[in-house]
Amino acid sequence: MNKAIILIFLLIINTVAIAEWDLKIDVGPSVNCFIRLKTVSVPFEGYNRADKNLAQFNRVGVALNGDLHRRFYTQNLFTERSHIFFEYTGAGGTRLVSSFSETGPTNYYGWTYAKYLFEIVDLSFPSDTFKFYWNALDSKIGSRNWQNEVYFRDWEFKYRVLPSNERAILIFGKGGEPVEGVYYDTVFLSDQYKEIKLWKLLYDREQPWERNFYARTTPFPISNINIYIDPNDPNALPVNEYTLGTTIIFDTIYPKFDDPVLGDTNKYGYNTIMDINYYFNPLINPAERGNHLFTPGRYALYQYINHNKTFTTRIIAQENDTLIIDTNKHFWINGTTTVSFEKVGDQLIFEDGSHLNLMKDASIRVIESGSIVDKGATKDFSSGSFVTVMANSKLIVDGLNVTYPANARIEIEANGYLILKDNSTLIFDGEGAHLEIHPDANLILGENSKIEFRNGAYLDADGITFSGDSGAIWGGLVFHNAGGQTQIKNCTFNDAKISIDIKNTTGCYADLEKRITGNTFNQPSIGSHSIRAENVFKLLLQGNTFNIAANKTGVEILNRINAGNSQEDGGN
Repeated sequence: MNKAIILIFLLIINTVAIAEWDLKIDVGPSVNCFIRLKTVSVPFEGYNRADKNLAQFNRVGVALNGDLHRRFYTQNLFTERSHIFFEYTGAGGTRLVSSFSETGPTNYYGWTYAKYLFEIVDLSFPSDTFKFYWNALDSKIGSRNWQNEVYFRDWEFKYRVLPSNERAILIFGKGGEPVEGVYYDTVFLSDQYKEIKLWKLLYDREQPWERNFYARTTPFPISNINIYIDPNDPNALPVNEYTLGTTIIFDTIYPKFDDPVLGDTNKYGYNTIMDINYYFNPLINPAERGNHLFTPGRYALYQYINHNKTFTTRIIAQENDTLIIDTNKHFWINGTTTVSFEKVGDQLIFEDGSHLNLMKDASIRVIESGSIVDKGATKDFSSGSFVTVMANSKLIVDGLNVTYPANARIEIEANGYLILKDNSTLIFDGEGAHLEIHPDANLILGENSKIEFRNGAYLDADGITFSGDSGAIWGGLVFHNAGGQTQIKNCTFNDAKISIDIKNTTGCYADLEKRITGNTFNQPSIGSHSIRAENVFKLLLQGNTFNIAANKTGVEILNRINAGNSQEDGGN
């Protein structure tokens, strides 16, 4: 028996008809159903099309992150609704009102610019759950006139019971006319998690019309007060995952400001939580608070202390997702404690093919058991931009070629962690790119992992132990045309094939000094060299200790008359 969700849509021809992007779910008066929708991406809200008489009171044309949407009817009178999670059990159905187009009724839950997971179950057939994604992450959705297109509809999901072997949910577009329209798509039970992109569905576009979304309220991506906790296990650790799903720009933070006289400020900052826990450890000057964006973690410790659980939110930048941190803006990946490495904090994950852009003097700061996982994002770092990993927090490298470009500064502070997974390579490539590791920082190096510095990039390490994870053999440090600021002092090297491998192919890099002083090299039997250098004309080796097996090499230096000219051997 083929059971399916059949998606049928009506293209509204009459642009004058009412179309608020309402979404009605009709299960029928005699059918008990379970309905759930949950945002799986960062949610955004804000009008693209407000009623003519109300536009002056509302924010129009800018989509901001947030769990709640406010609709103003006067300067100070508004209604407020959430749009991130909704469940319904019963007969009849319900209605959702959009957070981006026109006013709509005030007594319904909202839906917004986001990617949603819909789950619909006829409780007479509890094993048959229809699941599909409904993606509205287009910052022009709801516009009355965009590129000569009318980008708004009303929708109805209508459950059809009979015939029983063809049960379906019919989805209609409505514009004031109760008629069915153009058929668009079908979701079968075998098509679990099929994604319906509204720009593709309506206009056969491969990409949204526009991807301009703004992170201007904190915490990000949502506030902790609206976090979903499993109702069947209220003591369970809530782990909430949100993809970026689009391009997100962090360029300021609006404060929450509810004032009866200056009420129009509410259009901007009503999703912000101005909690002291975000601003006092470390202390952030009140005048600078608009430059700092936080994930929910730190405040959430107080929310869930009765459960003796820490809080975590995962933000995932997938392929083609972009995060832009504007000039002098700082994004904090929070946790809940500095006590233990094992504590769980919020997490920012960059998948292969995602993109990070840090503008001048911008930063990402990981604190109190927060973590960044980099699987191979492309990156742009402007001058003065950096990533800092603080105590008990982590930068996890999990990819074959995870690269940080020119100007990138990665700083691992005392008791912070840099973790390389097995077979991962961390690369710094370009002038000014560098890794700064403070004394008492922790490195966990997986099997066959290595760290490379290329084309002017450099390392500054002091008092660090470089060891394979549980004795794993790792690839060591590689310096290929590296920068002259490189200094490695008071460090211990264990388990490396070649602890330090230096190679220059041009004279300009061969003349740049490398300083390796006061270190201890414990070379494993499988290793070949502690230090190997080729075309290095300025190399300071001083006060180092080499513990090496017989027939192994402590230091080998091979210089050629002209760097890069392999035909002229200058000896060892």
